[in-house]
Amino acid sequence: MAMNKSRAADILFWVTAFMAILPFIILCFFSHPGKEDYFFENDFKHFDFWGGQAALYGYWNGRFFVNALEIACVKMNFISDLYFLLPLLLFAATYTTTFLLLGTINKLLLNNQLSINQLLQASFIFLLLNIYLLADIASNFYWFSGAIVYQTPVILLFILGILLLKRFCDASKTKILSDIFIALLIILLIGCNETIAVATIVLLFFVSVTSIRFQSAGKKTIIFYFLVAFLSGIIVLFTAGILNRQKMMHSNTRYITVLAIIVFRTGLVFYNIFKEPLFWLSSFICLIAGSRFEMGLFAKRALLFFTSPKKILYSLLLLPLLIALILTPLLMLAKGSFPERALNNIILIAVICLLMLAFVSGHIIFRDQFNAVAEKIGSLYRITITGAAMLLSVTYMGAWKSVLSGYFYHAILIERDNQFLQAKNNNQKTITILSYNAALKQKMKESFPGRGFQSVSELLMQPPITIPFFNEAEERRQTYYQLHYEIERIIIQPDKP
Repeated sequence: MAMNKSRAADILFWVTAFMAILPFIILCFFSHPGKEDYFFENDFKHFDFWGGQAALYGYWNGRFFVNALEIACVKMNFISDLYFLLPLLLFAATYTTTFLLLGTINKLLLNNQLSINQLLQASFIFLLLNIYLLADIASNFYWFSGAIVYQTPVILLFILGILLLKRFCDASKTKILSDIFIALLIILLIGCNETIAVATIVLLFFVSVTSIRFQSAGKKTIIFYFLVAFLSGIIVLFTAGILNRQKMMHSNTRYITVLAIIVFRTGLVFYNIFKEPLFWLSSFICLIAGSRFEMGLFAKRALLFFTSPKKILYSLLLLPLLIALILTPLLMLAKGSFPERALNNIILIAVICLLMLAFVSGHIIFRDQFNAVAEKIGSLYRITITGAAMLLSVTYMGAWKSVLSGYFYHAILIERDNQFLQAKNNNQKTITILSYNAALKQKMKESFPGRGFQSVSELLMQPPITIPFFNEAEERRQTYYQLHYEIERIIIQPDKP
């Protein structure tokens, strides 16, 4: 009987998981290139690898690793032919690396107390957290130029976590070889974006200071990692390309105003976390797990710092200061100019810290106090509550709305692309197209004849929010979209009143 309930709970979880991820998978096929995507497509197909790197480093940014990935993806026609594939690969890679990281924690710190099925479920919940908590999900997964910059470091960060755990917890590993791989991975991580570069340097600095303070056996190694990160960060943060971008942004914000922006952005990080029911459920799960699980030898040593509830409280209060410290150099250099998507990596770091503190709180403060509660709540009830938290999200509802409006957005842009491609093949330099609103109304009337059009028009006239909305053809200035199709002039037929 218990086995049947457990199996029913597993089936219920994965059915709910499928429903939770489904709109985000569908939206992979509705996203389209825009903005910098056509810039990369037009310019970097004609560069060799090193020429493209030099051009980006000198005139745009110092993100040497993602620049290399972008050039490679352009050469493989990701933008022109395989645009749907990148978000699918990022979802799969994030889930896989999360599972491997949790599996390593389970083996080296928790003495294999979690089953494979529990690890798979926990990995999926964390994938959903990664999606739901984002400040800008559209740029993080569905826009090529943003996704490769902000989700790639998440995958590298989890791989780095695996290597660090094996380096310090597994005595059988060769230390020198591990240190070389970890140093190389830190360099690649720093080469993803400025936000993760500063965050990595700040975190490794704090770990280095802590290891010196407590005379850790691995303090020299940790200081070596910090120096690698610091030197790599100089390459990324002080490039001619970044100075050029600062001039383009024309930001003249006073530094006293930037301080207010730092406080606001720090609050925004925690707002994005605390607004999601799934985060609170995940925190409670970590709290219960911490109270019930036995720790491995290395985990017990790591927990020596958290000897009292006061130290856990101090750590919790220091977390906003850590986030503000990461944001300070970024916002000071940019004089307050900071896109929403740049918060995504910081939000992830903050939520990992909060979940770790919840686990530690369970082990230090509530040791063995949740055993009776956990036994009374059956697996079926636990999965039902988890499933509800996975589906009760504003981001999730927004994704389904974007599926509806994104279907028409996709249809219009496909039709436009075909028109532009035909004009290019015919050596036609001028093209006439319907405005987006006119084309949308036409599509809706075809799909919902009669009064059905009136009932859905308000919902579908809104552009999709979960995927980026690009309307490059109607930009007043000449865009890379025009250059891509070799069109000199676009005539827009306006929406009829």
